[in-house]
Amino acid sequence: MIKIFRNFRSKLLGQNKSSKYLIYAIGEIILVVIGILIALQINIWNENRKQLKVEKIILNDIKNDLIQTKEDLLNNEMSHKKQILIYKQLLSNIETTKIYHDSLSTKFGELIYWDSPYLTTASYENLKLDKGIDIISSEGLKKKIVDLHERTFQILIGDVEREEWIYTENVSRPNLFKYFYFISRKKVEPKDYNELLKNPDYSSFLYFTIELRERSLEATQANISEIQDVIDAISKELN
Repeated sequence: MIKIFRNFRSKLLGQNKSSKYLIYAIGEIILVVIGILIALQINIWNENRKQLKVEKIILNDIKNDLIQTKEDLLNNEMSHKKQILIYKQLLSNIETTKIYHDSLSTKFGELIYWDSPYLTTASYENLKLDKGIDIISSEGLKKKIVDLHERTFQILIGDVEREEWIYTENVSRPNLFKYFYFISRKKVEPKDYNELLKNPDYSSFLYFTIELRERSLEATQANISEIQDVIDAISKELN
């Protein structure tokens, strides 16, 4: 009986020892897995932090480009307003049959000039080629930036600017060569001012030139407004 009891106890102790080893092994595996998961999470966190840092640099560069573009367009806006005023003065002089005076020569000279929009987009173009636009984490901000560069800017350059060039080459320059002598770069004198006063074609030319420049002004102002909206959105995201 004692022998049987001793054998049972020996077997039980052996089973307990195996169980302890099994539990220990499982514990080691769990610790290893937890360590791997923690390491992966730290790595993901570090990568996300690096990506956020890169994103902030990119957004700041785009913002600076937009600030520069806005300044250039504000100058264009002032130039458009000045030219529209000059063109309306010329039209008024013709319609009211005012006597010619020397100050008109510089005003007539403005008829073939306008300020082309200069858009600073290097940071956005580099982003598309290098990191890709998807590095911008905010979907709303991403859409604003893409719409501004791919739609609004393209309309300004592709439509408004193109129309100005076509009009200048096909209407403004031929009219100036037809009706004026060039004195200097922005100074011209009419070949026959009295004839100009009676010429309905020239009045129509002035009317359309005013309308064209007013459309350019409206497009410029719309771009300035949208640029400011994107600048504000970037600033909010950076903060």
